[in-house]
Amino acid sequence: MISLLLACSSGHPPADEVIDGMVAVPAGTVVLGPRWLQAVEGARSFIEARDADPVPSAEGGHAGPPTGGPGQPPGGPGQPPPGDHAGQPPPGGPGGPGGPGDQPLHPERMEARTWKRWEIRDGMQPEPREAAVQAFWIDRTEVTRRAYKDFLEATGYRPPYIDEEWSEADWNWSGVDYAPGTAAHPVVLTSWYDARAYCAWRGRRLPTEAEWQMAALGPERPSWPWGEDYAGDRLNHGTVDVEGFDDSDGFRTTAPVGSFPEGRSWVGAEDMFGNAWEWTEDGRVESWDLAEDGHVGQPTLYMAVRGGSYFTDLRPDPADERHHFMGEVRRKTSGFRCASSTRP
Repeated sequence: MISLLLACSSGHPPADEVIDGMVAVPAGTVVLGPRWLQAVEGARSFIEARDADPVPSAEGGHAGPPTGGPGQPPGGPGQPPPGDHAGQPPPGGPGGPGGPGDQPLHPERMEARTWKRWEIRDGMQPEPREAAVQAFWIDRTEVTRRAYKDFLEATGYRPPYIDEEWSEADWNWSGVDYAPGTAAHPVVLTSWYDARAYCAWRGRRLPTEAEWQMAALGPERPSWPWGEDYAGDRLNHGTVDVEGFDDSDGFRTTAPVGSFPEGRSWVGAEDMFGNAWEWTEDGRVESWDLAEDGHVGQPTLYMAVRGGSYFTDLRPDPADERHHFMGEVRRKTSGFRCASSTRP
C-alpha cells in the first residue's frame, strides 16, 4: 500500500473547489514507472486485431501485418511507432500481459525479459519508484481551443498547423481560427514547447509526471481514475482495430472537455484518461539517477505523456496510458493542461 502524506498546506481548499479553472491536489506520494496491469477481460489484443484486419495497402487490398514488434498496435498518430525496439517488453512492462488470458510469467521468464534493460533507449522501463508530491493546483480540464486562441491573439505565437495532407481536414488552424464547432475541444497539434509557452503565458507551468499521476490516480494508484474496473463510457477512447477511431463512446475524434463527468478523477479533474494525450514537464530517462525525486527537469529525446487519447484503446493494455513522444512533434492526439504551485 502506498502511503499518503496528508501534509496539506494551511488553508488548502477542498479538492472539489474550482478557482480560475483549477482544482487543488493535496500532497502525497506516488509510484512512478511501469504500471503492470492485466488486460480488460474479453479485450481483443493488438496482435489479434492486426491479424484479423490487416492494414490496407495504398494500392487497395491488404498489405499484411505491420512490421512493428510483438504487441505493437497498427501505426498511426498517438500510437507507438512501427519497428522493433530491442529489449522492449510486451505491453504492460516486464512480466505484464501480452493480451487477454495471458498467465503471469514464471520468475525465470520474467528475468529473461528484463535483464537487457540497458538496451531500451526511450526511458519507459526504469523500475517503479516513489516520488513525493507537494500540494499544487491543476487545470480542471484540458486546455481548450478557445483558450488557446486567446493566447495566439495576445502573443502572435504560431498556430497549430502541420504541412501534411492528413492535417488539412479540420486539424490545421487558419491563422488564429480553429475548425467551426470545436471551441470547447482540447487543443491538439501542440508540441511540448507549445504547451510550455502557453502555460508560461498564463503564469503557470506544465505538471510534472508525478503531479499528473497524483491528480489522475491519487496515492492509491488504481487502474483507472474512477476505480479498478474499466468503463468505456467514462472516457473518450479509440479501438485496436486498424483505423484506430471509435465513435461508440459518442465521439470519433476529440470531444468537448468534460463530456465524461463520471470519468473525472478523485480531485475533480476531467478527462485525465482519454480525449487527448497530455504533455508533462518531465523527460523520459533510462535511469532514475538522472531524476530528482522522480522529476526530470530538462528536455530529453522523449517527453512523458499520460492518459491516452480518442485514438487509444487501453483495454488490451491499461498501462499503455503511460507513454512518450518527441517534444518537438505536433500530433492530432496530444494536448495538455497547466499546473501551479500556488493558489490561482
